Amino acid sequence: GGRRIIKKKILKGTLAQANSAVSPYAADVGARATITDATVTASGNFGAVITGGGANIVPAYHDGASWRIG
Repeated sequence: GGRRIIKKKILKGTLAQANSAVSPYAADVGARATITDATVTASGNFGAVITGGGANIVPAYHDGASWRIG
């Protein structure tokens, strides 16, 4: 057989699956999540505070106080 090169990528930070922006998830600054009930779409709303209760799926990050689109 031949040689195989295996590379490992290490990601730093916290990943979370938050189903609601208003769920009581404690998160560190920079934590990432996918919010499944945002009231606005991600397009054109980067950095906006996420409000739950909608039907949009958006990528999110935590700024230490709020989940934001991004």
